[in-house]
Amino acid sequence: MAERAAQIASHLNYPKGMLAGQVAIITGSGQGIGAEAARLFANEGAKVIVSDIDGTKARQVADNINKSGGKALAVAGDMLDAEYLKTLVKKAA
Repeated sequence: MAERAAQIASHLNYPKGMLAGQVAIITGSGQGIGAEAARLFANEGAKVIVSDIDGTKARQVADNINKSGGKALAVAGDMLDAEYLKTLVKKAA
């Protein structure tokens, strides 16, 4: 699926690397659409914070992004937990 997303992205009319130097927190990015969004943001140069309640899945997505030359950090936790939100923002900074 990532290959197909990259193929489609190559046909879009926007400058490559437009997220360089930016940080993107993608919630629910341990799998599915969230994981693909994280990969696309990383492909455009963003440092991606992979946020998911399932730490194993979040680490797998972050590891794959890092192995592909992107920058990603997995931060597992529950978005309904106020302390987790504080931790998430601190780690993104």
